[in-house]
Amino acid sequence: MNIPSAMTNELQKIKQWYTESRSFVIATVIKTWGSAPRIPGSLMAISDSGEIVGSVSGGCVEGDVIRNSKQVFDSDETIKITYGVTNEDAWTVGLTCGGKLEVWIEKMWKNEFWNKILNCLEAGNSCALATDGKNQVLLADSEFTGHTPDRDITDAIELCLAKGKPDIVGKDENTWFVNVFSAKSQLIIIGAAHISAHLVQLGSLLGFETIIIDPRGLFADKQQFAVAPDRTFKNWPAEVLEHFNLDKNTFVVLLTHDPKIDDQALHILLKSGVAYIGALGSSKTQQKRAQRLKNEGFTDDDINRISGPVGLNIHARLPEEIALSIISEIIKVKNE
Repeated sequence: MNIPSAMTNELQKIKQWYTESRSFVIATVIKTWGSAPRIPGSLMAISDSGEIVGSVSGGCVEGDVIRNSKQVFDSDETIKITYGVTNEDAWTVGLTCGGKLEVWIEKMWKNEFWNKILNCLEAGNSCALATDGKNQVLLADSEFTGHTPDRDITDAIELCLAKGKPDIVGKDENTWFVNVFSAKSQLIIIGAAHISAHLVQLGSLLGFETIIIDPRGLFADKQQFAVAPDRTFKNWPAEVLEHFNLDKNTFVVLLTHDPKIDDQALHILLKSGVAYIGALGSSKTQQKRAQRLKNEGFTDDDINRISGPVGLNIHARLPEEIALSIISEIIKVKNE
């Protein structure tokens, strides 16, 4: 399944319950303050038989959420609960980390939404599911399905999907929670090398779809990957890059040291909407790269999109250390 690793278990289990015509409760983090342990959109699903998958905190409030889910099963009502630090009684449910979070608990039945969500994610696309506690609407493949709210709400749902972040929209009696299910991020690596192998391993661990592009077939053939890339292309970048969704879910690293290959990729990437472009090489190498690009008509703003030398400065020397510095910078950009 080409779905985000952070939600793989939850969505696979929901798919199973959907197939079995089971009802279930979903508890979703809708808002956080301070050092809350899970981000908005994190969810925990509880089936009608008491099976549980996912979490909404670091274990602090799950027990109380499960207890409240029984009330939701019995009444079909939606519950919104706020959890924070408990000062008076350390044994009362609360967040010891000092944060605060709001959880939306809602009963779900077998419906077409979850099947569409899973199909959308498996196709590499993102979607948004919104609920006001009584009605649901799904935005997938640029179409709304289900109860369609007024224009202000549908515009807000579209904005949440564009940003890739869940949110509470509307106000008073017309308040909706929008949860965004983002497609799996792509990590495209131009060049097969020792650093590439470690970067693929780290990227796979962190839930990226890993893709190697290298026209030098000998390099791709000889390189030993402890974890195999999801896809490998022995082509020039211009032959394959334009077939990918070069959008905010795409992160690209150039590792060939060969201007003929790297520059060809940059000519495409700098005109795209990718979230990150990193290029291996020293500051001197980056200066030469910048001059070549200027000669080709690229502006300073274009060139400043390239992170070079690539990676966070952790004084990395070994290939695995350099890979760690690169993936750390990617995560930093991804989570900003």
